[in-house]
Amino acid sequence: MPKFEINYDPSLNATAGYLTITDDKDNPITFPNDKRLLVLLFKLLYTFEGREMMRNNKPLKGVLAPANEKNLRDYFSKNGVTDLAVQNALVNAHVAAQKWADDFKAGPAYDQDRMDSEKVYLQNMSFITWSLLEDAKGHEYSMGW
Repeated sequence: MPKFEINYDPSLNATAGYLTITDDKDNPITFPNDKRLLVLLFKLLYTFEGREMMRNNKPLKGVLAPANEKNLRDYFSKNGVTDLAVQNALVNAHVAAQKWADDFKAGPAYDQDRMDSEKVYLQNMSFITWSLLEDAKGHEYSMGW
């Protein structure tokens, strides 16, 4: 039976942390069919490695440095997401999410910017969600789970 443990980061607020999944003997668990979009998103959102990848390659002032974009795309490819349209949506959602957060922090003077950046973020997330559905429709996806 897998064991889930949250490793809290003391430099963040009290409830922020990373998920570590191990077996009964504390060995890291590998995911069956791990070269899938769903597993990549899980890693990016919940594991230390994925969260650090996103944090270390975040855009500044709405612009993602070419080297950071290459790092992200290499990570996506390494995790089996090689479709250029899906990679573009992931990169664009990452940039839009940071811009949305920056606009939100800037205050009411930037309300229109915030609404615009939110729309761009949501459009990219909609495409990513659709891509998850397409990925799940593959007959081999559910095998071995």
